[in-house]
Amino acid sequence: MEQKKDQPRQGQGALDAFLNLLSLITLGWLAGAIGTIIFQLINRYFGGIGYSSAYFSEPAVKYGIASIIVIAPVYYAALNVLHNRYKRGELNHAGGIYRWLTYLMLLVSALTIIGSFIALISGFLNGDYTVNTLLKILAVAVIAGFIFGYYLFDLRRRDYSKINRWSLGVGVVVAVLLAAAVIVGFLNVETPQTARLRLADSRVQQALTALSYSISNAYVASGELAETVNLADFVTPSREYDLMGITYRKVSDKEFQLCVNFNLDSTDPAVNGQSYVDPMYKWVRYQRGYQCYTINAASEMEKYNKAAVPDIQGEINKGPNPPAPTGQPIN
Repeated sequence: MEQKKDQPRQGQGALDAFLNLLSLITLGWLAGAIGTIIFQLINRYFGGIGYSSAYFSEPAVKYGIASIIVIAPVYYAALNVLHNRYKRGELNHAGGIYRWLTYLMLLVSALTIIGSFIALISGFLNGDYTVNTLLKILAVAVIAGFIFGYYLFDLRRRDYSKINRWSLGVGVVVAVLLAAAVIVGFLNVETPQTARLRLADSRVQQALTALSYSISNAYVASGELAETVNLADFVTPSREYDLMGITYRKVSDKEFQLCVNFNLDSTDPAVNGQSYVDPMYKWVRYQRGYQCYTINAASEMEKYNKAAVPDIQGEINKGPNPPAPTGQPIN
């Protein structure tokens, strides 16, 4: 028997809930992504003090860009399917599912706006009223206010039989803002090729550190430097690929050189501040091209041991009851 047109289709409530949840969750994700990009751009160009002055994070911007690229089509597709089904009468726009979920979104947006103003006043009272802080709070309030306004309007909308110009205009504006966020984000981060080269240089830095320690340690154990060595013997097998291009040369009885070709300059914006090597090593700063580092095996181990072993006597002297000078009684 055919189902009558005026009877609700089986599974209509589940589909209504799925599409509404999908659109609302992806909308929240997009709001977070564009907010992340805006926050990082504010960090980069406006600085600040306190918690609001977090350093500029390229990974955060890249995550925001990736989120927009993937989530934006999903959001618009879910919204389009939802509105088309409202238009054809297959789903009920005035039903409880849509209204409950929309009011939930309005609640979250309202609480976000309230929280932004609380943070503004609290920061002002604590002396953190920099441009950085004000711009971030303004960005949160605008994003949340925009979402609140749109869904408050959509909640009152009754006719889906024709395209609403205001709703269409909001969709176009949001699409333009998302595209602008992606473009501006790309202009402020390194290219994938640069990121690959930076990671390669970082791995070479770590390999130089491991080789410097291992070769110096072997010198201390044997009392001499080998004329030639197999560098792969001084690092773990999983890192052997990082040794491509690194060469060893004995300079004197105690000194040896490690040479390698770097892809970038450590002062490049994409590299600066992203080194994971201890500053005690010479290759924490490097230049693009072929570089050689002369290492004294004996002093290298002394330097390493001094950095690794705490100054116990110094810590004792800093204690609450330091030893009295020689010749004086201890009270």
